[in-house]
Amino acid sequence: MKMRYIATLLTLLSLVLVTLMSRTGVFRMYEDKTIDSRFSWRHRVRGPVSCPDIRIIGIDDQTLIALGGRWPIPWRWHALLFEALSDNLPAVAAYNILFPSAEGQEKNDEEQLVEATQRLGDVVYPYYFEFAEAAPARAEPPAPSAERAADRKMLQKYALTDVEGDVGSLPRTAEVTIPVAPLAAHAALGFANAQGDEADGVVRRMPLVLGFEGRVYPSFCLTAVLRYYNIAIEDVHVALGNRVEFDVPEGPHVSIPIDTQGRMFINFTANYNEFSHSVFSQVVQSFARRQKGLGAPLDLSDFEGKLVLVGLTATGVIEAYTKPTPLDPESPFLTAQANALSTIISRSFPRLPGFWAVTGLLLLLGAAVSLITSSMKAATSLVLSAICLCIFIAISYWLFFFKTIILPLVSGGCMAVLTYTFITSYRYATEERQRRFYRGVLGKYLSHNVMETILQHPAELKLGGERKDMTVLFADVRGFTKFCERSPVEEIAPRLNELHEK
Repeated sequence: MKMRYIATLLTLLSLVLVTLMSRTGVFRMYEDKTIDSRFSWRHRVRGPVSCPDIRIIGIDDQTLIALGGRWPIPWRWHALLFEALSDNLPAVAAYNILFPSAEGQEKNDEEQLVEATQRLGDVVYPYYFEFAEAAPARAEPPAPSAERAADRKMLQKYALTDVEGDVGSLPRTAEVTIPVAPLAAHAALGFANAQGDEADGVVRRMPLVLGFEGRVYPSFCLTAVLRYYNIAIEDVHVALGNRVEFDVPEGPHVSIPIDTQGRMFINFTANYNEFSHSVFSQVVQSFARRQKGLGAPLDLSDFEGKLVLVGLTATGVIEAYTKPTPLDPESPFLTAQANALSTIISRSFPRLPGFWAVTGLLLLLGAAVSLITSSMKAATSLVLSAICLCIFIAISYWLFFFKTIILPLVSGGCMAVLTYTFITSYRYATEERQRRFYRGVLGKYLSHNVMETILQHPAELKLGGERKDMTVLFADVRGFTKFCERSPVEEIAPRLNELHEK
């Protein structure tokens, strides 16, 4: 009974330690690595799964060479792409190219892009926030210029109105850069900030909402999905640290889990080249050839009614920066955006159990290991505890593969290891102390061989003895009676033990 009580206490101690460790950055980094391994394993086993409603158009090295060999390319080429899409109208064009200034562009080029944007209709352009320093500002920020003030006023019409929670809990932003006013006036806007995790730079999460000057704004991906479903900003409900939700016309309710920083966990199902993708120069070339009645390398009707994501994939261009993802150590950022859009459209959100669910799961695993370790020999308990942990890992992979449920593998492993180590150490310390005590007592009255047999097989000792057929040798020690009469009691037992050893 005492052993069970001690084992329970040690299991609870293990649970407390694992809970505290899980809040550290290093622990979370290793937990994220196990999640990456599950994404990669599922991708290898099941193969890529790309959303059929998404089309990607990449501005690659081939495009830059064909259009002058440098970035940025003249805006008239973007306008030409819009014209190509206008003939086969997509549901929305998520154009992940920032146009902050028309400096260096011909006036006619800017006008062509504005007209093409207006003609295409549903276009989403990105803008970017500058994040504030970690330390709080000590002085009042300077008043924005007239141009900045106009940008802020234009941005406010994209602010989410139905927000629940403290905006101050989101990352602090200090400044914003939006597209030039004529473009912004004819398109929807969404911020495109998305950094990899601080520990290793891997993109696993996509920000969906950020705060700026007391208001909450949707991301580029969220805005693209809203335009894809024709959902107004006013119809989106945001519970900060919990979810972003809206109703799809003639479709199911969408509830997107977000963390305290407004980020969604991306369900990575395909790499960039595994989505339906095209090259910018080929799309433009196909449009030009069709205008002349010639055969085109691409069927532009494939873009009709789709969510078309356009962005840079060319090497050596800062705007086309690559980031590691769970599926690829170096991938265009469009990969993360395409997978984020696919996650929302397919409603395949990775599910992370809540705190109490994780606590109960770890306690169950710890209880199984505790029961085994406290009632069996060390070698047997080690094997069975390892089997319990393997079963937990197998269940975790199975749930991820079929249900996209993410169980905490590192926490589970630490729980099993700590519980086994604590209980085994306690048993070793207490049993060894008991062995030393029994050796000291029994060694005074029994031979070494008999004593070791009793210590190794204590269960064979039975109250009342045991009936056996035996041959017994009786021997008398000469002069033993006189020796006992004249010797102290303390010398008699050691002398007998000397005789037993011979």
